[in-house]
Amino acid sequence: MNEPFSNSGVNLFRAAIAPLARNGRFFSSVIETGGHRNSIAAITAGKADVAAIDCVTYGNVLRFDPQSLTGVRILAETVKGPGLPLVTRADASDEEVSLLSQVLQQAITEPSLAPVRDVLALKDFVLLSDADYEGLAELEREAQRLGYPLIA
Repeated sequence: MNEPFSNSGVNLFRAAIAPLARNGRFFSSVIETGGHRNSIAAITAGKADVAAIDCVTYGNVLRFDPQSLTGVRILAETVKGPGLPLVTRADASDEEVSLLSQVLQQAITEPSLAPVRDVLALKDFVLLSDADYEGLAELEREAQRLGYPLIA
């Protein structure tokens, strides 16, 4: 796994495995790699048999470093969830948050930034509420109800 608080590397992965786990275990051993690229490297080095790699990272590795995926194949896909949010400091004023949102929208529509957006694979920014992330929290709660609170 990437690290214990990773959504795509742990939460979504755990949700897929939880119904199959027995006595709180599914794997014979688990290693923490620290990130998606490190998890890919662990697979190619034979240190891991499986890992959850988010689709954005996988797509970028496929675009920019495809040789590092030699010997790696997609086994299954987890359920989809919203991507990581862009965050700012907790005490940012509503005016500052509005300004940040406006600037991000400008970055999406500014013609001169098209090459940068293409490299970053950015299509849009969408303002989501806390409720939009509730499904991710529910996946964690369901894994806990199934007796699989941790990747193990």
